[in-house]
Amino acid sequence: MLAFHPITNTLTILVEKKGELWLVDYDYTNKTSTQKPVYLFDKITSISYLPNGQDLLVSGVRDGISDVFIYNLPSNTYKALTNDLADDLTPLWFNNAVVFSSNRFTDSLQPKINKPLVNGNFDLFRIPLTGKPKLLQRVTNTAAANETQPVFYDSTHAVFLSDVSGIYNRYLVQFDSTIAYIDTTEHYRYIATTGPLTNYRKPVKEHNSGGSKTAILNYNSQKPQLLVDETPTINTTNNTPLPTRYAKYGPDTTARKFNNPISIGKGDRVKVFEEDTTKANNINIFDYTFDTEERKKPSQMGDSTNKASADSFRLPKQRIYLTSFYTEGLVSKIDRAFLNQGYQPFDPNNGYINPFPNALFKITLKDVMEDYRITGAFRLAANFVGNEYLLRFENLKHRMDRELILHRQGLQSGFDANTRTHIHQVIYGVRYPIVQTFWLKASATGRLDSKTYLSSVPENISRKTDYAYWGAVNGEMVFDNIINNGTNIMYGTRAKAWVEFYNRFDQKKTNTTIVGIDARHYLKIHRTFIAAFRVAASTSFGPGKLMYYMGGVDGWALPQFDQNANIDQSQSYLFQALANGVRGFRQNVRNGNTFFMASAELRFPIVRYLLNYNIRSEVLNNLQLVGFADVGSAFVGLNPYAEINTYVTRTIQQGPLLVTVKTQREPIIAGLGWGLRTKILGYFIRVDVAKGIEDGQLSKTRLYISLGTDF
Repeated sequence: MLAFHPITNTLTILVEKKGELWLVDYDYTNKTSTQKPVYLFDKITSISYLPNGQDLLVSGVRDGISDVFIYNLPSNTYKALTNDLADDLTPLWFNNAVVFSSNRFTDSLQPKINKPLVNGNFDLFRIPLTGKPKLLQRVTNTAAANETQPVFYDSTHAVFLSDVSGIYNRYLVQFDSTIAYIDTTEHYRYIATTGPLTNYRKPVKEHNSGGSKTAILNYNSQKPQLLVDETPTINTTNNTPLPTRYAKYGPDTTARKFNNPISIGKGDRVKVFEEDTTKANNINIFDYTFDTEERKKPSQMGDSTNKASADSFRLPKQRIYLTSFYTEGLVSKIDRAFLNQGYQPFDPNNGYINPFPNALFKITLKDVMEDYRITGAFRLAANFVGNEYLLRFENLKHRMDRELILHRQGLQSGFDANTRTHIHQVIYGVRYPIVQTFWLKASATGRLDSKTYLSSVPENISRKTDYAYWGAVNGEMVFDNIINNGTNIMYGTRAKAWVEFYNRFDQKKTNTTIVGIDARHYLKIHRTFIAAFRVAASTSFGPGKLMYYMGGVDGWALPQFDQNANIDQSQSYLFQALANGVRGFRQNVRNGNTFFMASAELRFPIVRYLLNYNIRSEVLNNLQLVGFADVGSAFVGLNPYAEINTYVTRTIQQGPLLVTVKTQREPIIAGLGWGLRTKILGYFIRVDVAKGIEDGQLSKTRLYISLGTDF
């Protein structure tokens, strides 16, 4: 279907692609086109522009019923002019009214239920766009013939097709008006007079007029024939089209004729269109005051005001929802954490690479219906080397959530500045909730690690960049019924169990499998005074393994890594990660491919508990006193008391002498201490004072300052 824009040099084309409707605007001057989808309609059978160029007059099908609509293009909204079971087709704008073809019996838009609604024939009807709403006027009334495809001719005439003679010919309808009655103003009724315009022997299939040209499509010897000619002057032919054999001898021969003239404003079934011609200086006899009177205020009108307010209530227009986003969150802060806590490539020389202090910027966008979420973030490191970038797209529309993550991370150790590592990841994940508090997660990852040798030392000049291509799959089970009662104060349980498999594509038999669990329970003791417990364990197995470094806390602002701890190089480690949670020690106090730990805390919000309500001061409201105890170990294999874990082997060489020393130790360590928690300038700060217990001895006191909540 085609429609020429009344103002611009644009041709609008309605097309259907795989059951979806699209409007294509083609600029025939610049030879460019744009398209947009059309929603809310199952089918559209005709389109034409209103003179303003912003509205389309549409004959559309919704729920199997064809009605007439005004479709606003800028807002993608519509207004229904008809809404009943009758079929309403081929609408046309005509002199501030809409003329269309319909098979309705009555000329009421809201017919009574006990009356028949539709018949087998189509007549022309008219709906004024100004004046009273829900006003329908009959233009033709032929009981056994069809009138369709009205076309604008001029301000008082329209042309349509009718098969009153048995085949479709073109007919002209003239609209006129006369004064119906006069009271305080003049009221008009409209009259429609119809006459034949053509007398073709072959039926007219379609027709249209534009400017000075008229196009007619008919059939000649069963072949379509397009006739284009000058638009004739207004003159109905005196030769009434000859009736066909069907029209002459078929059924309802007496009904196959026009009733001329038909009075649009006469008859019980036709409502009169009253056009108000009241001028500004006339008196409104329904709403006036004398010079000495004061108009009553709305408050003096009693129940009538409330009734008017109720009557004036209108439901808002139904609008098409186009996906639009708003800013859900904007974060900018200083911290020492990675955007994505993935595994680092194993580095026996430098150990775990903690992030430098960095500036984090993150923005989250969510659409209005909360079906989609987009998160973009980047981390600018203080050394300008360990920068990190992340882009996440989440589809939350259905029960199964989906996400796509693009991640890039840079690493450079402070102990060895001769290499630089970049990690590139593409992660696709799904999340399926079984119940509100329990769900399953799965993801697939493609990863590229590149290790560049810097030319800061001469031997690196000729070394090429090393690449490692990885693929990984991950599965998780998550339970979470936590109820938050303030920052770091919560009740309930959360737990996660996971399994991961990493495989390197460019090397054979280079893979590892990782399994683990992390469970936390928060027990209410009294009001906001709670006890928190955590148990975590993980191991890796296969041709390659994951190295865990135990010691320290999460979010440590000034991390310390023990470079002197012994690392078993015979285990073919592929990746490395921290196993934080045992306070009183530096990182890497114990290491291995397996770890377990348990922690317990008493969290006492001092001010909130004593006052039993929230106060304005962020510092005092979140001030918490904490006592804690930790225990855990990291070791090789599954038995912490195996010989490889209970004896530390050191090799000492002095001159020609080579001495191997084995020192027995306790693989399990523990920590005790207390701490304070509060929020300052938006940062939740944890300060812990702890003593470690190793080989039955208390170590020196260590101070931990860290950012973040929980353990």
